[in-house]
Amino acid sequence: MNEHIAKFLREKGFQDVKVASVSGVVDVKGSKHNYHIAVESRGTRSATHQDDKVFDSSQLYMHVVEQVGDLMQHSQAQSGTLLFMGNPDIPRIRHQVAKIDKSLDRLEFVRLWVQKDGTVLVEAPKEMASTLQKLGI
Repeated sequence: MNEHIAKFLREKGFQDVKVASVSGVVDVKGSKHNYHIAVESRGTRSATHQDDKVFDSSQLYMHVVEQVGDLMQHSQAQSGTLLFMGNPDIPRIRHQVAKIDKSLDRLEFVRLWVQKDGTVLVEAPKEMASTLQKLGI
């Protein structure tokens, strides 16, 4: 999934796009026009579950919470970086994210939804529209 996000960013003209190879750092990062973005992803499809199943129900909520927490920690360390969540576009994860979407908008978190074919849909707070337009997203 991170490779699909990295490809999406490169196609949008981002430079220095890197996919993390170790844990403890953001999963994908890149820059364009003096903007830096950090993408924290969760939910790589499991090979042992149905197509729409990523985690057990008890794990799904915790993964979304950890994703948000990791981005908040990153914003503490790297002020001025735009924060993106990356997830596969499946109903179970969308449902969990929808429970906190107003808070995510207030925090200015952009959501990237990776489709089965690898394309990426963008969901963002209205207040970020001009910034994302400058970035071609």
